Amino acid sequence: FVNRADGVFNVMDYGATGNGTTDDTAAIASAHTALPANGGTIYFPAGTYQVSSLTFTKPTHLLGAGVTASTIRATNATSNVIILDGADMLVEHLFFDKTVTRTAGAYVQLTTNGNRSTLCNFRMTAAFVGVRISAGATVRVQNGSIRDGATGAGSGGILVDAGNDTYIDNITMDAAVGSQPSFGINVTATGALNITNCDIVHHTDDLLINPSSGTLAAIYVLNSYFDTAVRGITISPSGAASVVRCRFVGCWASSHTDRGVLIDGTGTTGVIQHIEFIGLHAISNTGVGTGDGVLLTGTTLDGVSFIGGLFAANVGSGISIAASVSEFQIIGVRSGAINGLAGNVYGIFLAGSNTAYRIIGCDLNGN
Repeated sequence: FVNRADGVFNVMDYGATGNGTTDDTAAIASAHTALPANGGTIYFPAGTYQVSSLTFTKPTHLLGAGVTASTIRATNATSNVIILDGADMLVEHLFFDKTVTRTAGAYVQLTTNGNRSTLCNFRMTAAFVGVRISAGATVRVQNGSIRDGATGAGSGGILVDAGNDTYIDNITMDAAVGSQPSFGINVTATGALNITNCDIVHHTDDLLINPSSGTLAAIYVLNSYFDTAVRGITISPSGAASVVRCRFVGCWASSHTDRGVLIDGTGTTGVIQHIEFIGLHAISNTGVGTGDGVLLTGTTLDGVSFIGGLFAANVGSGISIAASVSEFQIIGVRSGAINGLAGNVYGIFLAGSNTAYRIIGCDLNGN
């Protein structure tokens, strides 16, 4: 590729070396400056490009030669590395890693201006946060791998703290046992988030939904695995925050050292309202004194539903309902022994003072 009328700008034509030792930040910034106002493609030939922090404001296509060929290597421990501060961005076929231990910041951040932007066909390793989505609307993160992230509070794969019409699809995350980031996907604010076909393994919370203010609404999760962590799915707002109108279909929350699913309303004066699980599998959760497939706790829950699904081999209960939790329904679940899997201590456990609930058509044999 060379600079041509077709809008492709090769970073090496602007002084980038891709040799893995030279700081190429200024050269890549020069390629962005050279783009016309309506944008174009910045191409990274095979190589390793050391970068401190870069901001892109024009409609830019950052294109690598492939995830095993073109590497963006962060040289700063705390900065956001690639900042997409404009609409209609596309980043693809790149590998992200680092020269120093990351203790803050994201490899890729989409700001409030980053509407209609996509990150796809990528790999990341050793991020503090892999991707931060603070964009307004229509952001896609798809077909990627995020592995072996940093540990410590606030570390994780994808942080969603703003936006509407956000799509996370076909993302795999994993980390070494005993060296786990805080979260796989952390959602603190959204108006519409779709998570599909993901496999999140070995985090403290594979999926953490924990707003501290406002109303977080409409997270739809489909055909995704939340596996072998401390907890699989945690919904735990704080302050006066609420979580409403969320749906989980065909998901897995199993093999955790605490619980498969924790829905905790004890820390908020808001509500957790109309949360629906259809066909959840919560199996082999092993926490001593915890170990439930699912725990509901807190008096602010309203309309949490479990329809169908399998709950087995948990060292606690298949589904555990804490005292004074009301307004829930459990319909048509199998919570007990099944071929190859032992039962739970209890199929469904109600701690007491529970009102306005329905338990209908469940198979609770073998506990």
